Amino acid sequence: MEHPGAPRYIAVEERRSIAALLKQIIDDVTHLARIEVKLARAEVTANIQKLVRPLILVVAAALLGLAALFTLMGAFVGWLTPYVGAGWAAFIVAAVVGLIAYLLLQSGLKGLSSPQIMPKRAVKSVKTDVAVVKEELS
Repeated sequence: MEHPGAPRYIAVEERRSIAALLKQIIDDVTHLARIEVKLARAEVTANIQKLVRPLILVVAAALLGLAALFTLMGAFVGWLTPYVGAGWAAFIVAAVVGLIAYLLLQSGLKGLSSPQIMPKRAVKSVKTDVAVVKEELS
């Protein structure tokens, strides 16, 4: 019978089982981290692949739009030339188109400020895993 307050000596078998448990926990956490990295990589890849086709369509539309814009700008320069001369007509058209381009650029940059390729599910999963591991260890 043990006396209250007497030091408790851990048996060798119990020490081995504690060491085995700690090793198992470390192995499990390592395995979980590898799986989470694979999940994040797969999610980012899927998100990027979703963007490829729309980006190709946007580039094609932009090229056709540029061709139409150049033609229209030439027509405006030709229309203004009898009134202000060729040089001033070209300057006025270029200034108006440049202002529109600047405004479109600013609007587009605001839309790019929040990246859509972030692996949100993987980040949430990692946070949950960390919380579970902390709870188990405490």
